[in-house]
Amino acid sequence: MRRALFVAIILLFTMAGPVAAAAPNDTVAGATDVSVGDTVNQDTSAADTTDATETALNEFCGAPAVEHGVWFEITPSADVTAKFDVVDSNYSAGIMIFEDPPTADGLLNCGPGIIIQGLAAGVTYDVLVFGDGGSAATGGAMVLHVLEAAPAPDISVTINRRGTADKQGNAHISGTVTCTSTDGSGILFDVFGDMTQKVGRIRIHGFFDTFLEVPCDGTSNAWTAVVVGDNGVFAGGKAVTVAIGFGCTDECSEGFAQATIQLSKGK
Repeated sequence: MRRALFVAIILLFTMAGPVAAAAPNDTVAGATDVSVGDTVNQDTSAADTTDATETALNEFCGAPAVEHGVWFEITPSADVTAKFDVVDSNYSAGIMIFEDPPTADGLLNCGPGIIIQGLAAGVTYDVLVFGDGGSAATGGAMVLHVLEAAPAPDISVTINRRGTADKQGNAHISGTVTCTSTDGSGILFDVFGDMTQKVGRIRIHGFFDTFLEVPCDGTSNAWTAVVVGDNGVFAGGKAVTVAIGFGCTDECSEGFAQATIQLSKGK
């Protein structure tokens, strides 16, 4: 009888379904070490649904939710700008990064999907990946890429030395802009700037902004702009123009040009 009971108990445990174990890195004390260049695939559904400590750390981030959080630790051997990317996860995930140990007011950076953060050599950083409430699921197949961020692009701008002033007193100007990145990635968003011209005793001033949204692949792109005076009208004659190109890879930069151009009277 006792033998039959013992066998029945063994069978009961053998036939029972698997019990989900807590994720080993669902607390900062159990953080998983990562380095730049690593990719981590992890099922986060076993991590604590909501952790009071992690919720408190959200004070200055303001994510809609902090659920199924898992922790990682990184100590770079050299200064680096790192890109933490969880976009390939099958649920909406956010990221927070702290200098060790993590505190709410020690938050360095946070955001959904991707964050870019400069890291100092020899300093330990704590990284929290969590379900941020942007999808019905707040845990699941998490994919974390830890990459070196692409450097900011090099942007150069030119301004053509001749433009026109139309009958309405608007200035028409042009130039070129080139955005070059190390890997061909990134977007050149726009060229913006201002123009100043002395007309009689008045100094006319106006702004312009031309949207381009072209790749940072080293191609020279023409830009044109219409400058409307905010305190009068432009006329034929010399005008000082400043133009700034703005673009981003993982990091952003600007290119600057200044020129005195000759406005002719347009039809």
